[in-house]
Amino acid sequence: MKPAVYNSLRTAGRPAGFSAMIVICGLALLLLSAPAHAVGLARGNNAANDLVERGELDAALEKYNEVKIEHPDAPEVDYNAANVRFMKGQLDSAALEYKGAIASLTGPVAPNANYNLGNTLYRMQEYGAAVEAYKQALRLNPNDQDAKFNLELALRQMQQDSSEQKSEQQQEQQESDSTGQNQNEEQQQQEKNDSDSTNQNQEQQQQDQQNKDSAQGQPPPQQQDAKDQEQQQGQAQPQQAGMTKEDAERLLDALRDQELEVQKRRLQKVATPAAVDKDW
Repeated sequence: MKPAVYNSLRTAGRPAGFSAMIVICGLALLLLSAPAHAVGLARGNNAANDLVERGELDAALEKYNEVKIEHPDAPEVDYNAANVRFMKGQLDSAALEYKGAIASLTGPVAPNANYNLGNTLYRMQEYGAAVEAYKQALRLNPNDQDAKFNLELALRQMQQDSSEQKSEQQQEQQESDSTGQNQNEEQQQQEKNDSDSTNQNQEQQQQDQQNKDSAQGQPPPQQQDAKDQEQQQGQAQPQQAGMTKEDAERLLDALRDQELEVQKRRLQKVATPAAVDKDW
């Protein structure tokens, strides 16, 4: 969790240059026109934040929505509601509310909103958009190590997706080529079958000659050739040193598993809800 609790910088405007009577009348009209159930921005928002801290996410979301009805221009409330939707797994709705809040957020809340948007988009597998959100978070807060880490993950995932797409295209091309080769393979198989009968006669003659040589104490030519070949292979293939390709792949898989655990924890994080210190 990000440690800081952020306060809105918005303050209420105060009338000036009017007579006391006009002020009193204006206040009276406001009181008469305000609904009995009016919710102050700070009071309602911070009460919803308390519900989030207690894990009462549904109740918190209802409270944020109630505050938003009366204070539709408070981006902190949109941001906080988006955090709750993220925690509930409502990623599409969370992304929309983050985007709506980001345009108006200022101060320390703005980089966190971009960071949380990046996490949301990453989990939606929209890696290109996640990259841009993380970059914006870092523009606003270059010291955000979580944003740097997640940006690297998103870039790596984009490269992996691109490689997989190219591999799929190559596979499709290979399948298409293999279809065109089937007729040639069938023709070659037929030619091979035609030659098998001729080869069988030749092999029978060779076998007869080998039997004759064996009876005279000479090893068959094929056995002698196989023995020579084994000796040559033993001399030509010294023992390999270092890590094999399979060992390297297993090591990379193990490192990747550890990285995924770290990634999962980082991508589940949301910043502390934004507090509002003034009703307006």
